[in-house]
Amino acid sequence: MKTLVLISGWARNAKTYNQLIETCPNGWKVIVIPYHQIFPSRKDENIEENLVKVLHKEELDNIYLAGVSLGGEPCIKFANHYPEKVRALFIIDSCGVRSFFPGLQIIKSLFTMQTVRGVHRLKNDPSGAKDVFRRPLFYFKIIRHFLSLNLENQIKSLTIPTIILWGEKDNLIKLEQGTKIHKLIPHSKLIILKEMDHSWISYNPKLFWENIEG
Repeated sequence: MKTLVLISGWARNAKTYNQLIETCPNGWKVIVIPYHQIFPSRKDENIEENLVKVLHKEELDNIYLAGVSLGGEPCIKFANHYPEKVRALFIIDSCGVRSFFPGLQIIKSLFTMQTVRGVHRLKNDPSGAKDVFRRPLFYFKIIRHFLSLNLENQIKSLTIPTIILWGEKDNLIKLEQGTKIHKLIPHSKLIILKEMDHSWISYNPKLFWENIEG
């Protein structure tokens, strides 16, 4: 049995990826870990070690690891620290290189996607948007972290098989980011998904399975 551990975006929950789980091919199982569940709450914590604790609790090892949007951060860091635990890495419309993040535009896009398009498209997971308004200071902290994030050194150091999947029409984290990440990982494969936006994996998961199966 192959185990895919998916780290969600900044304010998404496991319900967001119900279709991904339901369309899981034979021989696979999917476990979703929300990004905000492992985001450090104290200065002495780091996100990859928080992920280690969750994986240990779930008795997970030798996994396929996927990071969506901001969920790419812990996946990239974990794969660098523990390459022996990861069979392959999937980077999906992910953060990575700071130079592509204009602050005000990103903040506007995050809230627009989460509160308007996100709830409309992800009817099975309105809780993600609600949680943003219940804990605004916590999510503001995450946004500040996002805007200062630069994973270029960790990305260049990746040694495990890596597939990068990107929506052609992603207006939140644009395709140029995926192209830059691809160039930083010589052994990686970049797959551009035509007509897809930033949240494609939540409503069209067959594209994910089609591009990693076989």
